[in-house]
Amino acid sequence: FDIAVDSEQTLAVALGQQKPEKTLAETGRVEALQKQYSLHPSFIGYLDHQQLITGLTTKEGNSIARMIQTLAPQQQAAGGLLEELQTEGCRNDLEKIGKNWPQTVFGYTALELAANPSRIDSLLVIENKDNDLLDSLQSIRGFIPQYVTDPAESPVVAAGIGLNLEKIPSFLSERRTALAQKQYSCSFLKEMQENTSPQQSAAVAMMSGMAPGVQGLAFSLLSLDLEATEAGKTPMPKSIDALVSLAVKNPTSLVQMIGAFFPPLAQLQLPADGSPVQLPLPVQLPFPVMAAINGSHLTVYAGEKSQALAEGLRSEALDASRGLVATDIDYGEYYGLIGDTLAGFEVPEAQQEEAKAVFKAMKNAKLHLQMNMDLTGRGIEVKVDMISTE
Repeated sequence: FDIAVDSEQTLAVALGQQKPEKTLAETGRVEALQKQYSLHPSFIGYLDHQQLITGLTTKEGNSIARMIQTLAPQQQAAGGLLEELQTEGCRNDLEKIGKNWPQTVFGYTALELAANPSRIDSLLVIENKDNDLLDSLQSIRGFIPQYVTDPAESPVVAAGIGLNLEKIPSFLSERRTALAQKQYSCSFLKEMQENTSPQQSAAVAMMSGMAPGVQGLAFSLLSLDLEATEAGKTPMPKSIDALVSLAVKNPTSLVQMIGAFFPPLAQLQLPADGSPVQLPLPVQLPFPVMAAINGSHLTVYAGEKSQALAEGLRSEALDASRGLVATDIDYGEYYGLIGDTLAGFEVPEAQQEEAKAVFKAMKNAKLHLQMNMDLTGRGIEVKVDMISTE
């Protein structure tokens, strides 16, 4: 595919037949990133947002710009947008944004293929240099329990989101004020600025007021056993070990508020000492589903292991934030469970055999994945750890 942008020279450099004017090694950038983020030398990468902006807002600023100029006539729909981006106003506005969001860095932080268990840990950081924005973002971080971030026993799947709902209205108000003070020249940035209204912040404030003190929601599924059913019937759980928890400053007040909106729970009295109460459910299950207040956590669970996890939350304070989003998945257990669930639904025989083969292969996967997304002083960080359990 020839786009007529120094194609012969670019191909020669790509094939190693010719050296570039300045090699990546000569810049020292990779070594600096490796040291700054403690990355493993086997895999380090970055996306330079400022160079990308130069490519979009200029005609000759770099090789990206020259390639785009060559391709633009073939993409008529993009022509008008490019003309707008390449105005002086848009270029200046986007360059300022690029200085605050200079680059995305990614790579391995651990590569232990010969270890038992073997593992690959990776990191992605979207850098930000705007300290006011970073402080605001970190203020909305809530709580994610340890049974998600560092479980004593590996779950089938666990996930949590830590979001301090009380801080959301002030965060949006601060960001709206900061955005209103910007002097944009670029039309689409000005339009975005004009479409940000105080009414939106007020609506969010009203919604967050309906869940006062909430700082996080999480769940963990440790096991699930489904009853055998006839083809075409939805399989029902025979037993389950699972927990759902809500991190909240005053669980008792929240339960009373929920009861006011949902009459079936109006009579539910949860003792503050953590004593569990069986939940009234609209369907009959062969096992009890319990609810309890454990410290600053409203918990609903079934199963002995989940009860122990729920009681363990009593020692976890809400200020012990462990990220914005976290997940923990055992691929073999997870896809095995999905395969067992889907087996109860009627599907064409050919598709059923194909699905069985796929889920059988996934069920045998000995892979454990942990992900954590957080808002830090460096920007937006995502950590992913892949652990082989073979």
